[in-house]
Amino acid sequence: MCGSSGEASGLLGACTRRLTDESDKGRSFYEILRSSSAGVDLIFLGMATPSESAEFASYYEQLRARTDGMSTTVFVLGAEDIGFEQVLA
Repeated sequence: MCGSSGEASGLLGACTRRLTDESDKGRSFYEILRSSSAGVDLIFLGMATPSESAEFASYYEQLRARTDGMSTTVFVLGAEDIGFEQVLA
């Protein structure tokens, strides 16, 4: 179901995959994310904790620009111990 580079896990049967290995040296995170997520249905991407500062607004604008054109992307905060399989089921 997931191909040679990923494996199905959890209740969702979602494919997980480690994004970096030796062949990724010298590439930016977003280059790796873009190429490794081509053709997927949904991307979950962690993001920094929001703040009231202009710096966060700039960060969020850059995040949106860097993920533009990718599959549907959900920006998530992981601030507490939550069983995400239960939330997403």
